[in-house]
Amino acid sequence: MISEYLQPRSSVVYCHVDHGCKYAASNMLSNNGIAKGRNDTFYVASPLAGKLSILERQTDNTLVLTGTIPTGPIDNLSVDDDGVLWGAGFPKLLSLISHMRDPSLLSPSSAFKFSSNTGPAAFYGTKFKVEKVFEDDGTLVSGATTVVHDSRRGHLYFHGLASPHLTVCHYKK
Repeated sequence: MISEYLQPRSSVVYCHVDHGCKYAASNMLSNNGIAKGRNDTFYVASPLAGKLSILERQTDNTLVLTGTIPTGPIDNLSVDDDGVLWGAGFPKLLSLISHMRDPSLLSPSSAFKFSSNTGPAAFYGTKFKVEKVFEDDGTLVSGATTVVHDSRRGHLYFHGLASPHLTVCHYKK
């Protein structure tokens, strides 16, 4: 059963109402979370591979991989009004799996922020600044698989498939 999850079976598909669907990117591992950024950039999370793939849209609506960021297990990406990318992290992936089976079991949660790197490391090719801006042992936020940032109100919203409730946290930049 584990070998099923380790096969490169994930794809991103482009569909058009008049022209049908086609593979935009294939041979990826365990895609679970996609978000469109500015300038036809797409971000794809891979919880099992522990990375974020950065893809650029081509004129034929395929996607070309332009980079990856090692992240650890992350899921369900979102882009806020400022163009900043966010992802829900799983500090203990096995705890999340147990939580999915029994929501009364706590599962630690975290939030990652991916922003353009404007510091000195950008000169050396580090395009993104990766920050873990939140982590909880599961007491406050348990089993979060999604985080969304409301940049106008300064809030983070957390929820998950088996989360007992929506959690809202104030976030100061």
